[in-house]
Amino acid sequence: MTSPIQLRALQADDLPVLAQLYRDAALVTGGECYSPEQTRIWARHTHDLDQFGKVLGAGRTYVAEWEGEVASFGQLLPMDHISYLYTDPRFARRGCALALCTEMERVALASGIAHLRTEASHLSRGLFARRGFEVQDIERVMLEEGVFFERYRMLKRM
Repeated sequence: MTSPIQLRALQADDLPVLAQLYRDAALVTGGECYSPEQTRIWARHTHDLDQFGKVLGAGRTYVAEWEGEVASFGQLLPMDHISYLYTDPRFARRGCALALCTEMERVALASGIAHLRTEASHLSRGLFARRGFEVQDIERVMLEEGVFFERYRMLKRM
């Protein structure tokens, strides 16, 4: 049986879909652990589509499709850092983020990376912990408007 999950590299026409996916993940899934004010500010990150495209194009960005529909995306930037890992709430807990994480770990290891790091939200901390990442520190980051966001700096020895 083949997996319904297929991974591929970022394509230019993915940007509007990935921006919406990011906003939905922040607002809907993020609402499980963060306040409406935090998620509203978090979701704004993709409002400038050109800037979002530059950010995603700067690293190695991968897309997971579930039966042909964009379900999740992740990015290595730089090669020792998972800077994005987001899943459309409709595809949550189906293994898309896990597949992306596994692929990014494989690519980093093949590139000679000894340690892989990330800043995980309350939501993604468990996934990264199951992959062998360890919490190095808890950060309180100022988003905007005096709103703080708590996240976990995590590290995995490859």
